[in-house]
Amino acid sequence: MKKNYRIFWIISASLLGIGFICLIIGFATGAGTANFKQQFEDGFVINRQRFADDYLDSTTKRYEDIEKLEIDMEAGELEIVLHDKPYIEVDAQYNTKQKRVSITQKEQKLQIKSGERYKIGNFTVKNNKITVYIPQEMEFERVKIDLGVGRFYAEDIRSREFKLESGAGESRIENLEVGTFSIDAGVGEVELKNVRVEEKGILDGGVGAISMKLQGKQEEYNYRLDLGVGSVTIGSDEYAALGADRRIDNDADKDITITCGVGAVTVMFEY
Repeated sequence: MKKNYRIFWIISASLLGIGFICLIIGFATGAGTANFKQQFEDGFVINRQRFADDYLDSTTKRYEDIEKLEIDMEAGELEIVLHDKPYIEVDAQYNTKQKRVSITQKEQKLQIKSGERYKIGNFTVKNNKITVYIPQEMEFERVKIDLGVGRFYAEDIRSREFKLESGAGESRIENLEVGTFSIDAGVGEVELKNVRVEEKGILDGGVGAISMKLQGKQEEYNYRLDLGVGSVTIGSDEYAALGADRRIDNDADKDITITCGVGAVTVMFEY
């Protein structure tokens, strides 16, 4: 009975995710915008907020002695890149007529929060863009990134603990070195290259897709799989069984847990 309930909720979540994707596609292709075009020739109004290039602004700030990084971004573009300076620098571009970017340092924790922006049909509403410059070889104690809709790119992240929650959009990390990690793809796409993990990690494919390239050999990790209607590929092995749980014990020191609802999770290896 418990298995049947889980299958029911997996199918329900799948249908909800598909409906959400259709809604995004409808807006992106211009559905429902014809009646608004004449009224708003030079902008777009949401909640009585008018957007135009004239309202764009930017700010750049420096921060030192940071061990924890938390970023909460509802929509827009986020980049984490390296520079040759000994401090962290945050460059934020935002629209002054909508929610502003909030950047605060509390002791050794840097928090960045950004409000929403939209692109609906033929109307382009300026999204926030945040670029975080970090020193070469910098290692955080904890990095947490929560994304809504948009694009995320990271050149290099090194942290004892790393967590990424991606809503609808595209996320790509070129180099990731962590003690533990948790990745939730939501309804988007997540690509992780050159991943080194010391202890354990969690991959949740949701309705989206995760592609990861792990350093090491396939048998150097233990795996726990929770499968929905999606598919999981680990090296040369493929798994797809509705409502199935599986444990692969290689008597290894590292553990990878993979949950896949409707999407796809692919883990490859290089050494």
